[in-house]
Amino acid sequence: MERTVEVHAYHGWGFNGYFWDKLKSKLPKHVFLKPADRGYFGGEFHPEFDTEAASKVLFLHSFGVHWCPIEKMEQADTIVIFNGFDAFHPLANPDKSRSKKVLKGMESSFKKDPDQVLKAFYKNCFGKTEFEIPDLSWKNRSLLAKDLSALHKTKLKLNKKTIANWIIIDSEKDRIVPGARGVDLLALTGSDKYFKVEGEPHALPVSNPEECLMILSKALPIFDAK
Repeated sequence: MERTVEVHAYHGWGFNGYFWDKLKSKLPKHVFLKPADRGYFGGEFHPEFDTEAASKVLFLHSFGVHWCPIEKMEQADTIVIFNGFDAFHPLANPDKSRSKKVLKGMESSFKKDPDQVLKAFYKNCFGKTEFEIPDLSWKNRSLLAKDLSALHKTKLKLNKKTIANWIIIDSEKDRIVPGARGVDLLALTGSDKYFKVEGEPHALPVSNPEECLMILSKALPIFDAK
């Protein structure tokens, strides 16, 4: 049996496992992607790596960096971060104060009309890219609100067992996490593989899956088609 590359993918706030469908459809046949699901819209799912996988990879988008279990990071050979961050708020003012104000306003509005907050959030995430948003008729409001508030105190937790090869990819025009925040992760992770995509929104794996795959193939031969 051919040994495969197994990818576990963790989406960001407000999404579900279907977030990865476009990128998944572009991957070579020997790369098997299992999307995790936080359970915001039902269907909570936490995949487990196959012991026979030749390479174990994590795809982490945005807040997915923070709800992915540390134990999973310890198992991975490679970790790819798309539009991720250590601290959600910028470190210095006035950007820090502005970010806190916007997030607090979002929390307040979510209590009154969560659907409108989510729809506005999706618009900012995708820009002009078409995307089928999750079914909002049922949602785990308490979990969505809890994770929204958790953004105030995000901090990537790593330990000596996390020895993966890190690849960090940022969008130039990210309206959710502006300012190429992936740069902050370089020293933290010890990565020397940083890529910046021009003119793409926060939902980079959806807006430009072909370019994501091109970057991955350039950074790691395991993503080349066989």
